[in-house]
Amino acid sequence: MAKGRDFLARAKDCEDKRYRSVGLGWDYRFSGKQMVGSALLYRNNVIHLAFFEAAEAERVGRIADLSSRRGFRTDN
Repeated sequence: MAKGRDFLARAKDCEDKRYRSVGLGWDYRFSGKQMVGSALLYRNNVIHLAFFEAAEAERVGRIADLSSRRGFRTDN
């Protein structure tokens, strides 16, 4: 249980940046000490939230811009 509390405490301390979502809502990107995360919020409701432990070497650059992200979408 202590590991879980530590993980949540580190997630809480992450810095966040907000971007317009490709679809509806807002994309949040989180970065902290050995941790990254993302969330999708729509009308103040969390639709998706994920945090992962990540060493400095595993981190990627900033989020792709809106026009690039739009190109990632596929219609099924």
